[in-house]
Amino acid sequence: MVTHDRDKLLSGFRKKGFKTEEGQKHIILFFMHNGRKTPFKTHFSRGEHGRKVNDYLIDQMAKQLKITRDQFLGIPGCKYDDKDYIVFVKEHLGTQDPLDLL
Repeated sequence: MVTHDRDKLLSGFRKKGFKTEEGQKHIILFFMHNGRKTPFKTHFSRGEHGRKVNDYLIDQMAKQLKITRDQFLGIPGCKYDDKDYIVFVKEHLGTQDPLDLL
């Protein structure tokens, strides 16, 4: 099973307009747009056991962020940026437009 380093993923997402908040058990990753917090978020485990993120969790986090697995991995991998993320979410949501984000 392929695993991905949590800290590298978080660092890559932070460079693309995502912010994090430290929770008691989790690191909450969310997207900021025009200085506003959006409803698009996911969680990473803070514990030592959570340093490696498996494929199943990647799939679940991608669903929470309203994107595909490949799009999820492409954002911290520098394949996509924050503008691409907005396009991906807009495609996923169709006519829905939460917070007039898109």
